[in-house]
Amino acid sequence: MSNRVIDGSSIFTGNDLGQDGLRKEFGVYYEIDEGVVVPKINPQTPYLLTQGVAATDTSGLLPFNTQRLTFTSASNVDNYDQWAANFRAKFVPNVEYIDHFFNTPLDFSNIDAVNNYESYGYELLTKNVPPLSLLNIHDQDDFPADTSGPNGAQMQMFLDQFSINRSETTSRQNLFFGAEKIKDIKIGHIEQVGLNVPDQPNKPYNSFVKIKFFSSVLYPPNVPTPQEFLFEQTKMTNKLFSYFKRDIGTGLDFYLDSEQTMTQINVRGFIDFISNYDLLTMVTQPDEKFYKDFEEATSFESQFLRLEMFSRIRDFVSQRMRKTFSRVILQNDSCANLIIGYKIQKFVANGTQPVQTTYIMTPKTRDYYDSLFSYDIMYRYEIKAITMVLGTSYSYSNVQEDPEQGQITLTFVNRPSLQFLDIPVLTQDMIVTDIPNPPPEVMFYNERGNRNQAILTLDQATIVENSSPDNYPQYFSNDFKSQNKVFTQQEDTQIQFSTLYTSNLYEIYRTDEKPKNYQSFENSLLTVVGQAGVELTDNLFRDHIAPHKKYYYLIRTLTNFGIHSNPTKVYEVELIQDSDETYLTYSEFKFEEIQNTSKYKVFKKFLQIKPSLPQLALKRDQITDLSTTDNYGDTIVGTDQDLIWGRKFKIRIKSKKTGKLFDLNVTFDLKDENNQPI
Repeated sequence: MSNRVIDGSSIFTGNDLGQDGLRKEFGVYYEIDEGVVVPKINPQTPYLLTQGVAATDTSGLLPFNTQRLTFTSASNVDNYDQWAANFRAKFVPNVEYIDHFFNTPLDFSNIDAVNNYESYGYELLTKNVPPLSLLNIHDQDDFPADTSGPNGAQMQMFLDQFSINRSETTSRQNLFFGAEKIKDIKIGHIEQVGLNVPDQPNKPYNSFVKIKFFSSVLYPPNVPTPQEFLFEQTKMTNKLFSYFKRDIGTGLDFYLDSEQTMTQINVRGFIDFISNYDLLTMVTQPDEKFYKDFEEATSFESQFLRLEMFSRIRDFVSQRMRKTFSRVILQNDSCANLIIGYKIQKFVANGTQPVQTTYIMTPKTRDYYDSLFSYDIMYRYEIKAITMVLGTSYSYSNVQEDPEQGQITLTFVNRPSLQFLDIPVLTQDMIVTDIPNPPPEVMFYNERGNRNQAILTLDQATIVENSSPDNYPQYFSNDFKSQNKVFTQQEDTQIQFSTLYTSNLYEIYRTDEKPKNYQSFENSLLTVVGQAGVELTDNLFRDHIAPHKKYYYLIRTLTNFGIHSNPTKVYEVELIQDSDETYLTYSEFKFEEIQNTSKYKVFKKFLQIKPSLPQLALKRDQITDLSTTDNYGDTIVGTDQDLIWGRKFKIRIKSKKTGKLFDLNVTFDLKDENNQPI
């Protein structure tokens, strides 16, 4: 399927009052067929169309075209008045119809969470201060986020400042990035555009969300894109994107192949931008923050740059506009369109108001990094491609009739409709959380003199295995909490484990009844030992148990934010005590295998009883009319001399191995296909 964007006004549903009937009569229009919008063409029309030459008029803000169209009867007209009335009913004179049909480029944008290194202090801080007050990855180059590092005191002062300074939070609600700014960011442990940066675990950002924009439209290197030519070189990008923020726009219905449904898209017009906004002295608002690739123009310089942008837009319209009735209506060619940037809205979980909006002012493939979020909190990112579309706003005017010739002539007025559309690209939940550890290493022992005590030593495993599918299953009912976070972050149910996020937190489960499976430990949590944020990974727990009694243990590692590992194997532990000493025995416990064998077998594999072909054959000489319903009774079935129908048989079966016997008593009955007895 193509990647079409179709005006809702071009889709005919049967209730088409006010829509362009001439389009349905002569050109390509759209109907909904089994839930999919498909193009249609009227194969027969009582009118013949003659098109005049399209003339360009440059007197308006943007150039437009006019064209005379003549419609003649395809046959002799017996009743001209009725013929003309039918024609006039197909359109409303001087009413503007719109057409913005176009094919969008395929978009392969994606979102990933990046875990760079562990910094529990900073991660915890992000959960206690407004996210927009945190370190902005696009503000601070090579600024260490680890407060325990060499520049920890400086970092702490920075964080303390922003934890109470709300002005910076406000200015980050809307960020505007230029074409080259993001490529200059230096970050450790990630791959840059065109560069392979070696691992540097003490670089500034321990975790962030990485959004990669990648459109199927590829621009050659060192060649300005149309967006850069129109807006970047004229220093209008920040003003254009400020306009997007200030102007609510109009919601219009479009059918999107990517959504396979009608979608309301926010639309803003270029004429509104150029006419109603002060592009010379537009002042940055408190909740706007710009990263530009050019120095802000002075008011004097902006006067000329505004005219230069407008001149380039006029040239763009003149060169790329669909000028004729044939291209707009008959062929329905795709409108010229350009992705001029991306809009990223970030929401908290199921929130309806974005906590931050970011504009990327370039259509080129590039990465955007988001570090302004609370660690271990779910967010929803909605990405839209801001697409400039050179559509058409057309009308029919100057209608003239010639009854003698059986003709109606009118003017097709074709004006450019230069609009900015927010085309949905990607909606995705994302979280940056701890990566699960592998199951911990466990040892049991008993100290001399400490009767009734089992000692567990716990440590984080160093061997990571990631290969098995569905390798992070749900063992207990609450496991879905960690599962949802990890599956969302890694975008898969076959996850990667890591020792990157160390802790000495361990869940210890114990039961004194022989477990049947892992679920037997569901309500047997004995304790959680350890403390979040402690760098040491080893821990120790003393458990009081009775001698000569078997206990069963299951242990899991928890990361600092409670992401559990898979469980260890189950250990069977027993404290042995005699007259002068105690000691522990422990070993891996194996669950009893469930017997899935059956006492029954399908006997058809060994014995099949069915009538032979002569018992089923019809006596055709007794059937006089094959076209009538079969009503002949059982006398026509069977050509064998010794028929079995209605008779009882005893079939004896004897085992070759044991000699045992059993009998089958079988009666063969006849039934017709309509379940009526014969």
